[in-house]
Amino acid sequence: LKAGSKITYERHGNERPGAIPADIVFVIREKPHHSFKRQDDNLIYEHRLYLKQALCGADIGVKTLDGRRLNVHLDGPVA
Repeated sequence: LKAGSKITYERHGNERPGAIPADIVFVIREKPHHSFKRQDDNLIYEHRLYLKQALCGADIGVKTLDGRRLNVHLDGPVA
């Protein structure tokens, strides 16, 4: 979901006897993140490499949004 998207639960708010329940509406807000940037439906992660790593390959550790560590293996030259 993109920022500004709305999620509506129809007739789930203010439920009480004799009254028509109201709608509950949630509006999505994006919070900036220190490692990832959003570009349309993609998450972008930037990592600086030394020239040797960019030309010969390297193993890069990326911390995911849920806290796991993902190892990305770069094989050969990186553009």
